[in-house]
Amino acid sequence: VYENLTHNGNVTCKGDFRDQSGGSYPVNNLNLTNSTFNFEQSWTKYISFAGLNPVTFNNFNVVSASGGTREIRNDIIVNGHLKIEGGEVLDAYAASTKNITLSGSISSWINLGTFTPRTGTVTFNGDGTQTIAGSASTSFYNLTVNKGSSSALDLQKSTFITNNLN
Repeated sequence: VYENLTHNGNVTCKGDFRDQSGGSYPVNNLNLTNSTFNFEQSWTKYISFAGLNPVTFNNFNVVSASGGTREIRNDIIVNGHLKIEGGEVLDAYAASTKNITLSGSISSWINLGTFTPRTGTVTFNGDGTQTIAGSASTSFYNLTVNKGSSSALDLQKSTFITNNLN
């Protein structure tokens, strides 16, 4: 991606999603807040934008492509649903701490595959009831629940925290 990208609809990425030349030509504006982003690849691929942190998505899906790991190398905000399909891996990237925030009023974390949290934090801070669901349990390194008194986090699947629950 080079300079600006605004998209409303479905985006399917079958490679790295990053600045052109790894940051030599920075992205000034990335607007996917009305899109469903499908991150699909059968080997390790990543999201990395030197000038943007966090990167905001509406729905973020790690979709089936015969296995593989998708790394997030920026903090991300998901206003809708984050889904990891069966046999797929979402990795919060080992080289530095990356965080994920689910901020939509009905956001859900749907894990059918594997999440590798590293030392990052996953935050739920939407106004309504948000959900952790799927067929696979999820381990978080840090889990932050920052919700008002009239909203909740509904745990529909086993959830483990290896460091801090705030």
